[in-house]
This record gives sequence, C-alpha cells and structure tokens, in this order.
Amino acid sequence: MPQPVLIGSTYYLRVIVPRELRNRAAGTVVALPIGDRLSRLTLNTRAKVSLRTKDWPEAKRRYSQALAALEDHWETLRRGPGSLTHKQAVALAGEVVGVFVEAFDEDPKTPEMWENIEAVDLAARKGRSNPLAVPTEESKARDVERRFGALTDATLERRGLVVDPVSRVRLLQRVAVAMEDVARVNGARARGDYSETDVVDKYPAYVPKTEASREQAREATDKTFADVIDAEVARRAAGRDAKPMSSSAERKYRRAADEFASHRKSKNVGTVTVRQADEWMRTMLEGGKLSNTPDLPPGSSLVVM
Repeated sequence: MPQPVLIGSTYYLRVIVPRELRNRAAGTVVALPIGDRLSRLTLNTRAKVSLRTKDWPEAKRRYSQALAALEDHWETLRRGPGSLTHKQAVALAGEVVGVFVEAFDEDPKTPEMWENIEAVDLAARKGRSNPLAVPTEESKARDVERRFGALTDATLERRGLVVDPVSRVRLLQRVAVAMEDVARVNGARARGDYSETDVVDKYPAYVPKTEASREQAREATDKTFADVIDAEVARRAAGRDAKPMSSSAERKYRRAADEFASHRKSKNVGTVTVRQADEWMRTMLEGGKLSNTPDLPPGSSLVVM
C-alpha cells in the first residue's frame, strides 16, 4: 500500500501516474485536500505534493484524503470529459457565491472595493472591459473569459470535474451572473448590513449525474450483507459434491460485514462504492486490524462474493 514519503523533514505524497493515463493526465490540474486547504497540482508523469506536516500520523491521514481525491481524478480521466446540466451549472455557481460570502463574512473590507468589483464584473459581462471599444458578441465572450475563466476552472478543479467545452461555457456564464450576488451581499456587509443571510439558499445543491443515476439504481435493491452471506452459504451447501462453508468462515464473513456496515452506516449491498471499501481498508490498516498484504479484506470479498 502506498505511503507518505519523507523528503527532508516533511512528508509528501508522491505517486506515479498510471501508464494508460499519462497522455491524458499530462498538464491537467487537480485540487487535492491537504489538511484544511486545497493544493492545486499540475500533473506530468508523477503527482507530487507536500503534505505540509512532519508528524507521521497526521501525514498518513492527509495522504489518505489526498490519494482518494487523486484516484477520483484518474477515474474522471478514464471516463473522459463529462457534461453539466443547467441545474448543475447553477449549483456550482452557487458554491462560488458561498465561498466568497463565507471568506469575507468577518471582514468584508470596504464598500468601495465591492463597488469597484461590481463595476468591473458588469463591464466584462457587457463586453466593455475596454471602454473605447464597441461591444460585440466576440468582445463579450473574450471579456467574460478573461474576468471569470480562472474562477470557473478553479470551481471545476475543486470538484474534480473535467467537462466538455459547451459545459464549461455554461458554467462560465453562470459564474459571471452569480458574482453579482457576491458583490451585493459583501458590499452590504461592508456597510454594516448583514440582513441578507440566505443568498446561497436560492441555489440548488450540486448532485453529480453519476451519483444520481447510481442512487436510482441502488434504490431498486434492498439486498443486505446478511442476504449475500446466506445465499453463499446455501450455494456452497447445495449439490452432491458440495463443500459447505465452515462455521468459522461464516462467522468471519458475518463479523466483517457487520463492521463494514457500521463503518458506512448502511447494510445495503446495492449502495456500496469502491471508495467506501478503500476507506474502510485504510482505516483497518491504520488501526492495526488488518495486515498489509495484497489479499482482499473480508469486506471486499463480500462485495464480489
């Protein structure tokens, strides 16, 4: 199992990009959670980032979180660029509003700063960043990209999303509009008016399409771990040359199933994800309850039983 690497006196995550993804991964940017911050990492043939700690237990915790995000990025690259619905774009724009409003909640700076930001944003949306130029559709697109493009990309990176050009433009436009809320709310707070507290509530929560489709499929099954074990016990006991499962093996699987179900707070087999199994395995390893061998842990065996 990969582990943090000590370089000097600080621990690092250092992972080789999977061979089949090297061409697609080269130059892509991924945001990895390191402690309470996100670190933007541009990939080449390796992924290397400081875990910003000298403490081994903390390094292992941060490594596990960062590696999980990196593995999500691998899966995104394997799937190829995705698309965003209108609702998803609005939801992501709402997350931008939430970040800005929270960041300036205690110290919203000055009203003049937000008035200036509002004016510059408006000029970009109208294609008048250059006040001497006649606005055209091309100048609008160019000015919006220059003003909000980096923010749009950071929003996608934060979610680990790789989207097609049409979806990026859709999100870019929603971010440009959403920044009106940021300037208005923070400007009011800079003047001492904190009355608008529900600005983020008008935006929907972001739900990945894959997650939504998985949830619909999972709701169709209510099979539990106990059902899977019962079926396997019955299968092995059937037939003339049957080799029934031993009582000790059955107890082992049932104990592992109960522990895994407790970890993920559900006994439903249909809702298991690879990430949950991986997180559980890491927890077991770090807690010394599982040996660091290439064998599958009992819980993983249940899923493929």
